Formats: sequence, structure tokens, C-alpha cells
Amino acid sequence: MRNGPFLLSDPIGLTLAARSFRQPEEADFVWQLELRQDGPLALRTSLNLQAQSFSIFPHFTFGSSHITELKDFFAQPKIDTILQDYVELVGNPTETVELSMEYLAEDCQTLICRTTVRNLSDSRLESALTLNAYLASMGSFPPIAAIRVVNQTVLKAQTGNLSIAIGFDADVKAILSPLPGLSWKRFIEARQSASFYWRLQATNQPAQLARELARPFPANWEAKISRKRVEDLNQGLKIICEDPEWQLVFDSAERQALQLVQSSGQTFQHYRMRSSSSSLLNNSADSGMGIGRVKTNSLNLYQLCLCLLPAHPQQCEALLDGALQSLSPPHPHQTPKLTADLPMPILANLCWRVFKHTLNRPFLALHYPLLKDLVFSWFDKPRDKDVDGLPEWAGTQQTGISRLPFFDLLNEESYPSAIWNAESSGLAALLELELEAIALMAHLLEDNPSEAIAQSLKNRLSSALEAWLSSDSAHGLRSYNEHRSPTGNLLYEGSFSCALKVQAALAEPSQLCLQLYANRLTQKPKNLLLKGRGKDGKRITESIPKESILWLPGLFFAQSEQSYSALEAISISPAENEYKLRLYTPDYSAANIMQLLTLLPQDESQNLKTTLAAQLGFTPVSLNYGIPENLTKEIPAEPEIINLGWNALIMEHLIRNGQGSLAYQVFSRLVGPVKNSLKNVHTFFEHYEAESGKGCGNLNHISGLLPLELLLDIAGIRVFSAEKVAVLGENSLPWPLTIRYQGMELTRDGKNTQISFSDGSSFHHYGSSPKTFTKPD
Repeated sequence: MRNGPFLLSDPIGLTLAARSFRQPEEADFVWQLELRQDGPLALRTSLNLQAQSFSIFPHFTFGSSHITELKDFFAQPKIDTILQDYVELVGNPTETVELSMEYLAEDCQTLICRTTVRNLSDSRLESALTLNAYLASMGSFPPIAAIRVVNQTVLKAQTGNLSIAIGFDADVKAILSPLPGLSWKRFIEARQSASFYWRLQATNQPAQLARELARPFPANWEAKISRKRVEDLNQGLKIICEDPEWQLVFDSAERQALQLVQSSGQTFQHYRMRSSSSSLLNNSADSGMGIGRVKTNSLNLYQLCLCLLPAHPQQCEALLDGALQSLSPPHPHQTPKLTADLPMPILANLCWRVFKHTLNRPFLALHYPLLKDLVFSWFDKPRDKDVDGLPEWAGTQQTGISRLPFFDLLNEESYPSAIWNAESSGLAALLELELEAIALMAHLLEDNPSEAIAQSLKNRLSSALEAWLSSDSAHGLRSYNEHRSPTGNLLYEGSFSCALKVQAALAEPSQLCLQLYANRLTQKPKNLLLKGRGKDGKRITESIPKESILWLPGLFFAQSEQSYSALEAISISPAENEYKLRLYTPDYSAANIMQLLTLLPQDESQNLKTTLAAQLGFTPVSLNYGIPENLTKEIPAEPEIINLGWNALIMEHLIRNGQGSLAYQVFSRLVGPVKNSLKNVHTFFEHYEAESGKGCGNLNHISGLLPLELLLDIAGIRVFSAEKVAVLGENSLPWPLTIRYQGMELTRDGKNTQISFSDGSSFHHYGSSPKTFTKPD
């Protein structure tokens, strides 16, 4: 029944989070088990950001041996079992003692630990455990103190609006120095064992604390934990490959994804992150995709579903259902309010992918109208300024990319542009897939008019994109009006107050960008007036009104709508303010990960570096740990970030176009930094640095999940249920892969596929032709 043992150096996630549904007003305690050689067995949390830090750690005494830190153990502890809410450690503090410590996050504000001490010697053993606690409270509260509650000695503290208490199921003695603690002490006979429990309980209603502490401990602990193990075994997907450390990474990724999902039994919601140093109150995504919000985005949901889909398609469907319901209008016949800031266009494609697992037609029928409106809205005039079939992004947050220097309007070193003035080949490629998904849904649901519209829009978009790539495939960004990708050029930098005469002839017609730095606090300018010559050489005058001037921290930004071949003068009103002006033409030449959605290598045997060099005209640096967000020839001044969500989009594109080997090369690069972080700190990170692979950002964030669904796509496998699986086509993995799910086992090695079901029936398939296998009735 056990899924271990695991060594402390193994790549495993050691975050404990309760499975029970949390009410909105409740805090959520997420625990991180820390196992450093120079430290104790510590559980740490921020108590849902109600404390700066809170930790619990034991001190052991066996006869004359005192065990304080991990390095003092005779035999290092091993992890016997890891579940979402439970972990068990077993080790030997001394040669004659075996120690087992089991931690269970019973609910969002309750932690239970069972400790078992086994005397392996032939003589009586005096054993003691002192449980210490350290609290850096939030607010001016008394330190942790030992008090008597309901005839037992407990540790009690307060922080924020929480009252916390730790109590044992046995008589204990209070320890006051050097840290407050509770001491359990027993004599254990030869070859015998002794067990005891302790519980941490918190509540925001202090009057209930005594009643909560008085609750009985589990009557049958073994049965309770066995049920959890069986549930975990039945629900999870076991991926077995040639590298056992990869298997542990996959297990931890699925467990982390499940910790981010919460269900009330009727509705599902997910969180951006769930770690010991965060608060679910600030990370809930139950308000849906949040058009125009920053709480969550469709890329986050895409990553979560790609991690869960192989074994939990119904949960993914429920998560999508909740997110899309929140975008729907409150009344059935009301038109959805679609702002300019639409979600990143991957929801229709994601829904179709989930549908291919569940085959739930009513789910598609329910959400199809909204999905269709979301996709078609991209082709309205405000989002496609020149009406050429290639829409523009509305904001950088839409992209799901953390740092785009060429759209960072505060950047004083480069030549940034407003993102809505640039066409992106990556956005066009995403919209191609969305229109394809809508057309498939429309065909399935017999909506012939919408199918025709989707197909017409897709044909127009594909033709425009193909014309772009045939003339310039190396650049993924271009100006929407000139359809070129020029490098930026500084035209003027200096003081500016009322009017400025400029004699600037441009090498090629371009829009103009202005960064205005005020010397003192001032109001937004009412108007900017540009005079010069257009691309045809004729004189033009352009007025940039107040509403088109962006007020950013420390500066005002404006960009002309017209293209200039020469600039002659600039004036501003009101004229009484002094500014520092930076005037330049925008830079659209920089390469980024988005444009790789148009990557179409011809040779399957090419490696990733060769393929990207052929596409971009140079070999990007920092490809050891996935594809960076920004692609450069040299190591940048600031560390570039590996965005796992966009790497997943690139892999999906490569798989779709028959480039499974390249997709595997990308996937294998992503496993490295995740594995290293799990080995060192036993947790996931939001991002990873491209050059070093070092984790950065928030812990246990949804953006750090691996796309396990795409690993199976690379292998050409799809799991529908424990009774139905399919071979999809080519297997691009260089090693055998085995998956186990609820009694079903499938092994794919090259072109050989062996399948066995729980009833003993088995099938063999040779080759790459698609085929579905079902458990016999």
C-alpha cells in the first residue's frame, strides 16, 4: 500500500494541504516539511499570512542520546508515504530505536501528528519527545505560552485574528526554555512500541478553542490512512519511465495540481498557488477567468488541465465549467459583456481537448455560445485595426508572459511600443486553433452558419499569416499599419516644454513613440501635436488627444497613429510644464517565444538548437532548461524566465505538426529545473531562470506545473478511463513508457504497445496506426 520509501535527496514535493473544502471565511494552513541536515524535522507555515512565520519541530531523547537535528540521526529518515494531505517519515534516531512520524492536514485549520517509537533492543528504554514551537506573530501579542485547558497542558498563542493551540492525547509537561514546548516521556519495554498523538488547532473564534481541543483523536488511525492511500492509488496516474527521478517529479506534479483544486461537491474552483507562505484568501480564482483582471488567466487554467487531464478529465471539465460560467451573462438572453481585454485565446481549444477525453456533448453545447462569442470578438474592428484578418493584443497581461521588454513602456533603454499597435504571429497562430475548435464544435452541434463563419475567418487569417511568413518568417512582431519589423531608433532625448523643432528624417516610414518625464508633479497633457511628412512625402499634422496619452508611473507615453518619413515639430498643451522628452521609433525586431507557434521544421531529425537557428537566423542562448520568453543571441543583463505555459503551447504545436521528437526535447529540458528544485527544497516554483535553472517567483504556483498530458501525446497515448485507451499515432519517446491507472496498464516501447485491463484481458498493437482498445464486457 505504501508508495515509498523516498530518500530526503529525492525530487519529491513535501507540501501538505487539506483536501476538505474551505469556507470563504476560513483561513487555510498549508504546511511545508523542511528536512535540512543542519536543522530539525520542521513543519513551517505562515498560517494563511496571519503570521510572519510559524514552525513546529521535535527534540528527542533516548536514554543518554539527544537528537536535535537531522545529522544527529543514526539512520536518516525516509519518506514512506506522501499524499496530498499526509506524509509519513520513518527513521532510526539511534541504533536501537525506530521512529515513525505521521502528519495529517485533517482540515484547513487542523494538523494531527501520530508519533510511534519502537524499541528494537532487548532492554527497557527511556524515551522522550519535546515538541517545540516558534511563532513570529503578526501584531503585538504575547509569546507562545503553556496553559491548562480542560485538564490538559497545551501551548497557546495568538496572531492576527487567529487563536492557536497544540495539545497531546497524553499527559505532558510544559517546557519553558529555550523555546516553549510540551514534553512527552515514557519507558518502552524491549521489542515493544508506544504511540501518541498531538493536534494543532486554530480558530478565529477563541471561545471555541477549548471545544476543538477536546475533540477525540481518530479512533482507528490505520483505517483512516489506509482509505486515503487506496483513494490516492485509485485516482492517480502512475507514469513509469527509465529515469526513476522523473517518475517522482511526475507524481509530485500531479499531487501539487490536485492541491490547487477545491470542490464543494457541486462546484470546482482552483487557486493560483497554495504554499506555506501564501494566503488562499488572496489567491482564489473562483471569480472565473477575470476578463481585465490579474487574479488568474486562461493560460493558468490550460496548465492545470494539462497536468490533470490524463487521470482527472472530469475535474478539468468541472474547472472549465466554473470558469466559463463566470464569464457568461447573468441572464440567458443577455449578450456577454466582452471588454477589449479578452482572455488569452486558448479556451476553445482547451475545451475541445477536454471533450476528446470525456465525450460529454452537453458540456460543449452549454458553453459553445460563449466560446464562439469570445473567439469571434477578436476579429471586431477595435481588435483588428487595419482589418487585415490579423488581430492585435489588447494588453501585455493577455499574453501570459511575465516580461516583454519591447512592450515595457517604462523601459528607458530600449524602444518599446504599445502592444496594441503590433501584430503578432503567435497571436494569429493561437486564433487559428481557436477558430478550428469552434468550427469543429459548430459541426458537431449542427450550427452550420457559425461553422461557415469560423471557417471563413480561419481561411482569411491563415492566408494573411502565410503571406507574412513567406516574406519574413524570422520576425514574430510587426507594425499593424506598415507590416514591417524595423529596429528602433532614437530621434531626440532632452528637455521639452512648449514646442520643439526637429529635423529628423527616418530611414523608413514608421510610427513615433514619446516618453515624457515630468520634472515636477503635473497633470496629464491635454494634447500633443506632431508635424512632419507622411510615408508618401506629403505634409501631415497629427493631434494625440489626452485620452490617448497613457499616464504611467513616472512618465507619460504616447504613440502616433500615422507613419512618418520625417518629423519637423512637436508641441504640447498646456505649455507651462517642463519635461524630459525621449522620442524614438519603436523596435519590432526582437524575437520571443510567441512567434515559435509558427515553427514548421522540415526535418524530424533536427535538434532544437538547429531548428531555432534556422527559424530565427541565430542560435538563442539559454536553451538548457526550456525555451526562454525572450530569445537573444547573448546572455541578457537580467535573467530570462522559462515560462512553462508557453513552452507547453510550443510543444502542443510541434506535436500537432508531427514533430514529436522536437516536442520531447522541449519537455525534457523543462523537467531538469523542476527536478532540481524538488530535490533541494521539495517544492515547485512559479518560474525558472533560463541560464541557471534556478527557481524564482512564488512557491507551488499554478504556472510551475508540468504538462503531463503532452508527455502522453508525445508517446501517442490517450487514456479515456480504466476501461478504454487509445494509440494515437507515432511514439516519439526515446525510451519505453508505462502508465498504470485503476488496474489498467499500458506499455509503449517504440512501435510496440502492450495493454492489459483489470480483468486480465490483454492486447498487443504494433505500428503507429491509431486504434482504440476497450475492456471486454
